[in-house]
Amino acid sequence: QHDPLAVADNTPLSDHGRDTLKHELTRIPKKLSLYTLMESVIDAYIRQREMAWLEFTQDRNIALALDQASHIAYEAFLDRYTNLQWPPAKFEDTVTKGCFPLHPLTTALLCNLKFSAADGLSDPRTVLGFVMEHLSVKMDESMVVNGAINWVRPIALVKYFGESISPETYRLYQNTHRNLNHNADDPQRDTLLALFLLEATQLKLSKELQVKFLAESTGLITTTVLKALSALSDNNAIRYDTIKKTYSFWPADADPGKLERLLRIKLEKLHFDLTALQA
Repeated sequence: QHDPLAVADNTPLSDHGRDTLKHELTRIPKKLSLYTLMESVIDAYIRQREMAWLEFTQDRNIALALDQASHIAYEAFLDRYTNLQWPPAKFEDTVTKGCFPLHPLTTALLCNLKFSAADGLSDPRTVLGFVMEHLSVKMDESMVVNGAINWVRPIALVKYFGESISPETYRLYQNTHRNLNHNADDPQRDTLLALFLLEATQLKLSKELQVKFLAESTGLITTTVLKALSALSDNNAIRYDTIKKTYSFWPADADPGKLERLLRIKLEKLHFDLTALQA
């Protein structure tokens, strides 16, 4: 929770820009204005144009993509929004619509991640700094590119905040990245970025929801994500839980290649038994 006007005062804007932001923040009901959710602050800052949004959502494929992204984000952070007593319709209006072009998962992550205080990234002005930087880029781009929504997807958070999202989890990510197969492709690398975000939030998702989370976070289709996860697991870059059917980083003290090396050494010591072969 944050004081939205304090957020505005701490945001690096011109005097005119800061006054404009404060004006938009007054749209938040007064009873909530002292301490309000960051989702509502971002919604107030972006302020969608109603007619443009209606036109945008007339396309059936766009509407379906918005609905799917909203549903996945809401389910992933169900505990938070249930505690806030936000039904799906409230989430869709405030986050999916109100915070566009941020992907709803991007907004949910941005408002839930506990950034490293050591780097000063718990300061809400940095959150709005992320929003402003990416909005300035998207303003010159089409809302739809190659038939797909031109979101600011979650992996952009890693590229912007890096280690400050979670220093401990970031070290696990770096260890994994260093152990990547030399021919690891971009889908594998992007999937790792999304998995880092999932690990940093400590969300416990089902197999199906985990894959959907990773797909929405990267913009990859689910079959490509599954292929990337399989390749990463086969190369011992990440851990596959055979019980839960989910993926995660190896612990810092784990040596995933040790068993494979021991097995290889044992096999190399075996010799053919000619007597058995001639029997």
